[in-house]
Amino acid sequence: MDGNGRWARSRGLERFLGHRKGTQATIDAVEVGVNLKLEHMTLYVFSSENWGRPSKEVDYLMNLLIEMVVKEIPDLMEKNVKLTVIGNMNRLPEKPRTSLQSAIDKTANNTGMQLNLAISYGGRQEIVEATGSRDSYRGRVQAFELPALAGRLQRILRNRYAVARLYQGRILEGRRVLQYSRKTFWKGVA
Repeated sequence: MDGNGRWARSRGLERFLGHRKGTQATIDAVEVGVNLKLEHMTLYVFSSENWGRPSKEVDYLMNLLIEMVVKEIPDLMEKNVKLTVIGNMNRLPEKPRTSLQSAIDKTANNTGMQLNLAISYGGRQEIVEATGSRDSYRGRVQAFELPALAGRLQRILRNRYAVARLYQGRILEGRRVLQYSRKTFWKGVA
């Protein structure tokens, strides 16, 4: 879901249309994941940096999130998909947070694929919060340093973020292999 605005802009469309179009891509991706019998799938929905977007766009995205969660719960239940959220749900406005929590609760006992929605997430954000390091936020932590930090960070963040076995040692990033600043890359190198 992250990147739909750029997709629309590259085609001369409004960013909002890109976000709307991305919902179908999301539904299709989950369908493929279930058919492939994947154990885990993570969709990057809304990064911590997205809070800096214009309020009209943020509001649209929050309403779209609510709409998708409500609309897709019956399908998730039918496909035995367990919904979880990684990131900081507490930062969400009440209505989307409540909708997400309700969906998480409804799918909690499902035993099929675990669908992780990365919402208000950010690798840098997690590192800054865990280490209190301003240098890590400014991008001064290098990729080769991340594995050494990963174990310590997972212990520190265990109660704040839903640190799950998301990647099983594999990281797939569609646009760039090394684009980790806004993703949860460090969790995959642990």
